[in-house]
Amino acid sequence: MPRLVVNAGTSYRLPTWLPVEVGATVRYVSDRFTSDTNDVKMLAYTVVDAYTFVDIERAQLPNWWNVDKTRVTFRVRNLTDTKYAVWGDPFYPDQILLGAPRSFEVSAAFKF
Repeated sequence: MPRLVVNAGTSYRLPTWLPVEVGATVRYVSDRFTSDTNDVKMLAYTVVDAYTFVDIERAQLPNWWNVDKTRVTFRVRNLTDTKYAVWGDPFYPDQILLGAPRSFEVSAAFKF
C-alpha cells in the first residue's frame, strides 16, 4: 500500500461561441511494497491525463438531429507515456502489472 496518493485536476472553459473546455489531471502514487516482508518494492509514478471537449446545443445542430445537447470529447491518457507498475502479488514476486501506455480516445455523448 502506498504511503501517499495525490490526485489533482484543473479545467478551463474557453469563452468561445461553442463552449469548449480543456483540462488535465495528475495522479501521483508513492513507492509501495508488494508483500508484508517489504522485499519487492514498486517505484513511485506520476501520470498526467489531458482532455478537451465541446458542447453543442440544439440550436447549433441541424433540424433533423433530434438531440438537445451533444458533447464531443478528445482525451489523452498517460500524456508523458510513463512506464509504471500498478500492481504486484506477493505470491508472484517476479511478476507485476504494468500501467497502460499513452492512449488517445474520442467520444460523443448525447442528451435527449
